[in-house]
Amino acid sequence: MRKGEYYMRKLLISFFAAVAGLMLLAVPAMAASTVSVNVEQPKTPNNQREFNVNFVALTTTGNVVTVKCFKQAPGEASFTQFGSDIVLSSGGNTDNCLVTSSITTTDGTYAFYVSADDGTNSVTSNTVTVNLDTSYPDAPTGYGKTKVDSCNYKINFHTASDNGKTVKVEVYRSDSTTFNADSGTRVASISIGSNSDGNYTSSVPDCNKTYYFVIRAFNAAGNGSGIVGDSEVHITTINPTSTQHQGAIPVTNGTVNGNTQNGSNTSSSVLGTQTTTDQAKDNGNTKKGVLGDETKNNTEAAKSFLSSKTGIAVTAFAALIVLGLLFFMWRKMKKSS
Repeated sequence: MRKGEYYMRKLLISFFAAVAGLMLLAVPAMAASTVSVNVEQPKTPNNQREFNVNFVALTTTGNVVTVKCFKQAPGEASFTQFGSDIVLSSGGNTDNCLVTSSITTTDGTYAFYVSADDGTNSVTSNTVTVNLDTSYPDAPTGYGKTKVDSCNYKINFHTASDNGKTVKVEVYRSDSTTFNADSGTRVASISIGSNSDGNYTSSVPDCNKTYYFVIRAFNAAGNGSGIVGDSEVHITTINPTSTQHQGAIPVTNGTVNGNTQNGSNTSSSVLGTQTTTDQAKDNGNTKKGVLGDETKNNTEAAKSFLSSKTGIAVTAFAALIVLGLLFFMWRKMKKSS
């Protein structure tokens, strides 16, 4: 092999290696999109058949962004669009896909994502899942109340054998035999599973008064059971209210018949231990960090767009330099041979 051919071969190998490396570096920039979209995780498990799937979609082009919502219900083999196309203002914005009861017809796991198109690029978001659970735990059994002393009452109970539906029991207290079972009278939330013994000791605010108690169980989705408690108690309102009962609910043998739904979901970390609480949790769908996500996504999209043009330009310029060097060396070797 002549010396010129040897150098030519080495030069060609180096050239193709350099071009391949530059192309690999440029691929992420070339693949960057002018539009970005992200979906916020809805509350799960969820006991509501209607809820929002919130998203933020942004573009660096300044165009309007068209968003489509997609869902996959339990038993469905693929995703299908639901609802009408959502057209966002120039540059993009935040909005939501409304999930209605016509979609959530059965309990189970639902998956959602959205696509966004700014007229230049079309991208799909992350996929989120929601476990819909509208079932109820069974009411606790074996309720009992003991007055330990003038200032303390001990409540004993046994949770139902409901195949793991029970995850907590809430305790409500009043110095009146007629009261509402809601956040205003709730004095404890006890994390406990099914078929388990539980107890709670309540220190009352006025030792000269007589106090009355009722309890109810909740599942992970926040659905509440029927109420059991002191037989003298007359519950006027259960909040969240029951679909079976409205207004006054009679108590017979310490039990309020019927189940309730959409309970608040307050939990503690130790099974069978008591946790006092004064406020109900919000079971709605709250948008979190939308402005922060929007700013972050907008910045990242702008950087990606800049990197895309820069990467292509750098690759082309480097390739021209390498080709020029190759041509120069080829001419030199040709003269020397």
